[in-house]
Parts: sequence; structure tokens; C-alpha cells
Amino acid sequence: MRLTNDHLECEKINAILNNRAYNIDIEKTLSLLLSYLKQGKNEHKKAKIVLFLRKHRKSVNTKALAEALDISENTAKEILYNNCGTAIFPVTGEKTKPIKVHAIPLSNTTLSFPADKNIKRALETIKKATGKQFMALFEDKFYGNSYMLALAAALITQETIERYLFTGAIDASGNIIGVENLQEKTLLAKYLKKPLIHSGIFKKLEELETFLKERKVDIPLLVVLKKQALRGVFDKFYNAIKSHYNLESMGIFEIEKSMCIYQTNYSMLPDTPWDELLDGIARRISSVKDRITGVTPVFHIAILGPSAFAFCLGAMFGLTDPFVLYHYTNGEYKIALNFRDDDLRKLKQHPSRFRLLDCNIPNTQQRINTLAMVYFLASHQPIGDVKKFIDELESCKLATCKVKTNASIVQGNIPIETWEHVVQEMYLCYNKTKELAVNRRMFFLSLPVPLAFALGAVIGSAEDADVMHFGAKNRYFKACNLLKRLKR
Repeated sequence: MRLTNDHLECEKINAILNNRAYNIDIEKTLSLLLSYLKQGKNEHKKAKIVLFLRKHRKSVNTKALAEALDISENTAKEILYNNCGTAIFPVTGEKTKPIKVHAIPLSNTTLSFPADKNIKRALETIKKATGKQFMALFEDKFYGNSYMLALAAALITQETIERYLFTGAIDASGNIIGVENLQEKTLLAKYLKKPLIHSGIFKKLEELETFLKERKVDIPLLVVLKKQALRGVFDKFYNAIKSHYNLESMGIFEIEKSMCIYQTNYSMLPDTPWDELLDGIARRISSVKDRITGVTPVFHIAILGPSAFAFCLGAMFGLTDPFVLYHYTNGEYKIALNFRDDDLRKLKQHPSRFRLLDCNIPNTQQRINTLAMVYFLASHQPIGDVKKFIDELESCKLATCKVKTNASIVQGNIPIETWEHVVQEMYLCYNKTKELAVNRRMFFLSLPVPLAFALGAVIGSAEDADVMHFGAKNRYFKACNLLKRLKR
């Protein structure tokens, strides 16, 4: 069977587009491809040709490309040089498979390969929803309109998004509409190990745009250290977060609400080290983080329990992942410290002076066997109980950090808006004690819970120090050792 010149040219084009052609003459190759753009019939092949021309843009004559596509030379330049977004959508039928769609933003026209009447109608809808004109390129055959969400994602980000699959239609108002065969598409996504984004996760295109551009997923973490009914407690916390941030993106990574609650079975915390409890929360956090790929987890944390536990948890958490801390007061959750979009290292910045707090440390050059570091900013005054406890210890000195008597804030009623600066001053006081020769440190805390967590986070778990808690037996006991937490 003799092949016609057309067949030979098609075979040659296929070899070029599939990287099976060697030692090609780029000038002749571009001429062949431009000719096919003008006269060829396979629209998906034309899409691949445009992508090939973009890779060799410096060798492409923009006037020739404009003539081949019957467009302006300025549009031809945009096709070659503008950023190109890429996303993947799953298709079902004879074979369930992923297909790539590419979007190149343009100034004055909307084009696509292929360009049947259904696609043109859908592109007009996407143009209204995004306010953008563009060229859409599909690498393979498909049916239906489930590609619309992937195309919109590629267009609004102008980036290559290969870590997700997208399926869904959209309307001119930017509402995301469900499509058929979600179960089969979900199975393909699991096989490819790519999360599937669909209308069950985001309802609006603007929500998806925020997620894709921020690359963050907001996750509640409610720790309840009391034996009490959880009915309504988590929902209230969840809704408090949702009033500021979109929590639907948890669904992308199959993070369920039940994974965001940690509750003990104790009516009161035991008067023994809390390592088992802390390990349980660490496992819960790890199990959530292990599900997340390609984005930064932001934990929204509320702790219903003592400040000593919050301090230990903060030291374990550290300053690696961004967090938002909530203060539960008068039956409401209020944002106390928000480092979702801010640099956590700000908490470690040293103020030039102590403006709100008094830091009193021993004035001695001699080595101290045990330093009892007491932070008390809450209304409860712990000094008497601490002194009673340390009187039994050998060579123990006391250091205190409390609210200044002439400060603009009041002991036990510190305005939330000052808390970031308060943490900085508490950390500065801690660093002042590092100038002393100390064998062993103990922390005694009477603080609002979010402040205790933040102080633990900035101090971290590399310090060989005991965190003390006033237990049910009316005396202090070691709740955790920071260095042992690090080793665990």
C-alpha cells in the first residue's frame, strides 16, 4: 500500500509532536506545522501543534502564525509568549482517563482547538465567569462539559496544576455545577494519587481561585481536656472559623470533622506526666498532615484545658506550621493570635524594652541548681504555691514575669490586641534567664491558654526543662519535659 503525501506528512507531524523525530530541520518543521494549522482537520493535533510552537517561539514567524490561524499578529504574539495555565480533568466512557487542558490568556478574542458549537458556548460562559478572554487547547477527545472547571482553574492561575484533577461545569456567575460519573472519576483520582476537586468541595469559582493562589488549607483543631459533652462545642468552633475562612478545602484531602477533635476520657487530668495525651494529639496532627500534599496546612487551634497543657502542646507544635489561636471566653471563640498569613518568627522579635511586663530574675553570678520561672498574667496568683513547692528543692531560685503595676494593661484582663507584643516580652524575659548559669529549669504558668501555647511554641522543645502543673492533690507535679517531648 502506497502512502499519499498527506499521509506521509501526518506521520511526520505525529513523530514531531510525540518526540519521535530526530535531527529535524526546525525551519522546515515549522513550515509544515503552520501549514497543518491552516489546512489540517484534526483539531486535537492542532492543539498540540500550538503547544509545540510555544516551545520553539523564538523561531516562529508571528506573521505566519497569524495568517495560519486568521488572527491578528498581536494575538499570535500573545499565543506564543503569554503564560499558559494547564490543568487535568478526568473523562469516563470506554476508558476512564485524565486529559490535559491548556489556557492562554488573550486580550481581544477567545479561541480553542477543538472548537465545535458546544465548546464555543461553554467558552463564552467561562469568559463571563472569569472576565478573561483566552485560547483553550485540549490534547484529546472528550464529551460533555465537565472540563469547564479545569479550564477555569488553568485560566485563573496561569500555572501548571498537576497535583489535582478537576471535574465540574460552571455558569456565567461563577457557580460550580456538579457533573455525572463522580464515583468513577474519584476512583481514577485515587489511582493517580491526585485529589479530585469538584462541586462538593467548592461552590464558587472565587473560592477555588483563593485556594489555588494561597495554597493553604485551613484545619480546625479543638482539644477538649474535660469530660463533657461535645454537642455544639465543635460546631460553634467550626462556625467561628468559617466566618473568616473557607474550610471546604479540607474535603480535597478527605479530612473529616471527626479528625479535628481531640478529647480525653479524664474528668480531670492525671497528676502524672501527660506524655500519652500529648502523643495522642501529635498522632492526630500527623495523620492530618500526612493527607496533605502541595499546600500548607494552617491549624486553627482552640484548647479547653489548663495553660500548662497548652504550653507543652505549643512547644511540641513549634513555629514550623502557621497557626491561628482562638480564645474561648463568654461562650464565644475569638481570634487571639493570627499567624495564618504572617511570619511566625515575629513572635521571637525582642522589644527594645519591657513596656507591659516586669521581668525579675536572680542577680547572681553563681551557678543555680534549679530556676523556677513563673509566668503569671492571669488573675490567679501562683507565687505562694510555687514558693511552697520550691522550698523543698535544693538551691532553687525564683524568676517571675508579670504585668507591670503601671502598665496600660490589667493583670487578668489583658486585651487580645496586645497579645502578640506580650508574647514577645515573655520570650525576652525567658532569654534574659539564659544569661544565668542554670542546671535545671521549671516553668510555672498562670496564663490565658492561647498565650501559654504561643510561649511554648517560641521556646520550643529543645530546652531541658520541666513544665509544672498544680494538680488535684494541691501540689505541683511535672506535666512534661520539653526535651523529652522532642525526643519522642
